[in-house]
Amino acid sequence: MESTYDSLASRLVLRYEQQCTSSNRLTNNQLFVCVAGGPGSGKSTLSQAVVNRINTMMASNDSNSDDNTREVPAAVVLPMDGFHYTRSELQIMGTSPTAPYTYEELLARRGAPWTFDAEGCIASFIAARRDGKASLPVYSRVKSDPVPNGVQLHSETKIVLLEGNYLLAWNDERWAPLQKERVFDETWYIACTSLDEQRERLVQRHLETWSDEKSRMWGEGELGAGKKADANDMLNLEWIEEMSREHADLIIESL
Repeated sequence: MESTYDSLASRLVLRYEQQCTSSNRLTNNQLFVCVAGGPGSGKSTLSQAVVNRINTMMASNDSNSDDNTREVPAAVVLPMDGFHYTRSELQIMGTSPTAPYTYEELLARRGAPWTFDAEGCIASFIAARRDGKASLPVYSRVKSDPVPNGVQLHSETKIVLLEGNYLLAWNDERWAPLQKERVFDETWYIACTSLDEQRERLVQRHLETWSDEKSRMWGEGELGAGKKADANDMLNLEWIEEMSREHADLIIESL
């Protein structure tokens, strides 16, 4: 994948430079790129690897910039994972008299579309596009909850990768405003070449933060993590493929 990361970074730097000198100027001189795909597809790894390369490339190009400008990264990843509903919000949702799911069911399907604050995510990304700056939440797998103000977008940042499962799910009415509002200049969809490999990635990721609570819900160790992947993540992946793939400008195969 290293050559893929190099190629994608070069692609974005070239597009940014071309649009900065064309009549079709970028909003706030920032290139907004969507990186979508199912859980375990490798989109977070790819996004960070591409951003790291862009920052190296553009730091060399900006060697004559002042010190304050060089402290701001040329590229940044803004993840949608920070817009998970918190556990306390899920508890309120699950105990409502008209709730379609119990709190326990919401926890079991955490990561499914209805466990995200789509409206909050979309409003925040639209504002970031409009204003060129933002302070957004990130998701902590250790805490199993979002952490506010975990990532910043500065007005001097040039290339922004917005990464998440549902950012191209435009066939669903909750996520369609991202298309209507033209938040992205370019859209990528990450597809893992092997479902078995994708499932194994998910199992290993779950095991990194496996807890007594998860053991009670799913079972012990790798067997429990596998049950969680099959009963939640793989179902989400199927939905994401159906709702998202056709909207990508570029489909990237993740090994």
